[in-house]
Amino acid sequence: MMKLIKLTSIFLFSFLMGCQLSIAAECSSNTQLFKDASSQTVSQFLNDNTQFSSKPNVVTFIGFSGKGYKDEFRLFKIGRRELKNFSPSDTIINIGATADGIGALYSLAKDKGFKTMGIVSSQAESAEGVNLSKCVDYVFYIKDSSWGGIDPKTNTLFPTSQAMIDNSDHIIQIGGGLIGQQEVQAAREIEIPVKSHKATPLKN
Repeated sequence: MMKLIKLTSIFLFSFLMGCQLSIAAECSSNTQLFKDASSQTVSQFLNDNTQFSSKPNVVTFIGFSGKGYKDEFRLFKIGRRELKNFSPSDTIINIGATADGIGALYSLAKDKGFKTMGIVSSQAESAEGVNLSKCVDYVFYIKDSSWGGIDPKTNTLFPTSQAMIDNSDHIIQIGGGLIGQQEVQAAREIEIPVKSHKATPLKN
């Protein structure tokens, strides 16, 4: 009986992994880049985007990036459940542009028919090992001397995080480090709806 359970678990693991890989394989790297961007650049794009009949609803996922997720299947499960609350006809999914960690949900969003965008610091343009997701349609490199979060000198958000908050209508948090926590707190302070899910990073 135990052997059968183990074989079933292995089969399910392989099947789910295959599904995730097939989703990612459908994406291309035909991404439109906006360099030296600002929060205003993102806002203007959203207001002028002809893909939608009116300014789209921006749903932002915040979570672990380079640290990854210890339970990636749970990440996808939460992502699927949350995406059911929105329609691809009037919603664009926003993450941090890169493929790692929470960026894995880009493939899920594309599979569900959503347009996707990413807001990321200009630091990512030259950083080694930082790769854009192949499933993100539009990427905004925000001119920034940091990766985001709160500037301790001014106690205000750095430009990347400010652009993220300024242009989000809903935020879904799945774990996340200090920068993500600071962005979520800033969103709550101006009453942007936030849903938070606990998660454990793959790397400490």
